[in-house]
Amino acid sequence: VQQSDRQYWCSLAYKMAQPVLENMAKGELQKNMQTEFSPSFDNRNKKVLYMECFGRLMAGVAPWLTLPDDATAESKQRKQLREWALASYKNAVDPQSPDYLCWGIGGQNLVDAAYIAESFLRAYDTLWKPLDDVTKKRYLTEFAKLRHIDPPYTNWLLFSSTIESFMAKAGGDFDEYRVNSACRKVEEWYVGDGWYADGPSFAFDYYSSYVFHPMYLETLQAMVDAKVNSRLDYQKYYDRELKRCQKYSIILERFISPEGTFPAFGRSIPYRMATMQPLALMAWYQKLPKDLSNGQVRAALTKVLHRMFDQQNNFNEKGYLSIGFCGNSQKDVADWYTNNGSLYMTTLAFMPLGLPADHPFWTDAAQPWTQVKAWNNQQFPKDHHWKDEIVTKVLNRLGSMQNSDYLKIWLQNLAVKAEYKGDYSFADGKGNGLCHLVCGADANLWNNSFLAPAYLEGFDATAVVDAAVLHNDTPVMQFKHRFSYDAETPDEEDPAGADDIDDIDEKYYGGADDIDEDVPRVIMTF
Repeated sequence: VQQSDRQYWCSLAYKMAQPVLENMAKGELQKNMQTEFSPSFDNRNKKVLYMECFGRLMAGVAPWLTLPDDATAESKQRKQLREWALASYKNAVDPQSPDYLCWGIGGQNLVDAAYIAESFLRAYDTLWKPLDDVTKKRYLTEFAKLRHIDPPYTNWLLFSSTIESFMAKAGGDFDEYRVNSACRKVEEWYVGDGWYADGPSFAFDYYSSYVFHPMYLETLQAMVDAKVNSRLDYQKYYDRELKRCQKYSIILERFISPEGTFPAFGRSIPYRMATMQPLALMAWYQKLPKDLSNGQVRAALTKVLHRMFDQQNNFNEKGYLSIGFCGNSQKDVADWYTNNGSLYMTTLAFMPLGLPADHPFWTDAAQPWTQVKAWNNQQFPKDHHWKDEIVTKVLNRLGSMQNSDYLKIWLQNLAVKAEYKGDYSFADGKGNGLCHLVCGADANLWNNSFLAPAYLEGFDATAVVDAAVLHNDTPVMQFKHRFSYDAETPDEEDPAGADDIDDIDEKYYGGADDIDEDVPRVIMTF
């Protein structure tokens, strides 16, 4: 009987997780695991392998383990993995356990402690809350000890922020500076179109997949969940990063060839399917961009899984992942820090298993992905440059200013029609009450608490907004932002220039015919 896509994904996830968790639950992982190390492995303590293996595996399968139990065969396996995982979490911080992890023996511990923290963030109610108080205290203590590690100015800053933001959510002591400094540096390293530089200089690799997008989003969400009041507006940062991750997900989907392959470049390529982590994350979050359907993303990722794991052997004799990319005869692609515990990063692509079996991601018909369409003479969406919209920038700036309600209303009046197509909203807390009503959201315009309930019956605050007029009106603002602001851009002294507006259109927008003359335009300078 042919497996469904979900059955195939579950079988692979279980195949990777079972030997690790079954052994670690009994305190026998370090005794029984068949280990492998890169031919160029450095002189670090080799025991870091076990923390890498456990932390990365759990970050990948955590969403799947959150699903409730039922009578299916999948649920039986999932329940077993969850029980093994909870026992393994306990052994990981129990100094009396043979599988006590090597906390604090080197800088690498910061990396993989972050993946353990990430697994707790991804399954907080399922994997963190059930732990006993002693185990929880041990984790918070071990995490705090890692502050003596000075992370390099690379993606490592997000390992610190992930740990600290988890501690904030868990109610422990946390270092706000380690979170905020990471956020600030990550913003500096954003280079556009969804890509981050891994530090001051850009490297063309998949670290935007392995670390930047997922851990940045999860750091910010954890700080929002913890209701931390700091100098940073974590929700604003989260909204902006979510859009960037969506753009990067579009790129990842376009990397998948009709044959189910993707380009192998950059360091850490033995992490295999971890390259697709942001695409998997957006599917699990149910935040796929509009150009990507559930059916095409599932079909594309399933094709890659079949191509990678069906045609080549990626496991060693004892069933653990083996060093390589597509197969286990490619040892030289490993880096000086790679061992086969590192390879459990590949499970990060399994996050959509956290969606129930009746979710459209699993039930929608398979659809051709972008490269299948492109190479078979089918219509496919053209790609374009993404950037933070000018309205988003202005709205975010106003959101941080006090007594800016009139300005928000003014901005919404200019952009109200564009809002229905944009990636921003005046209803998400940045606008005021009237802005919320215009968006169709609930809002309390006036303090009616002093009125008797009888007087409030039938009082409809939304009646002050005529939705039909708003939706049927012509566009109010049209953006033609096709260039970067530079020294040649018209400045605020004479934004339209002394000449006719068509001259400006010709110089900066490709000709007057390219502008819809029936649409009022606004030139905004900053």
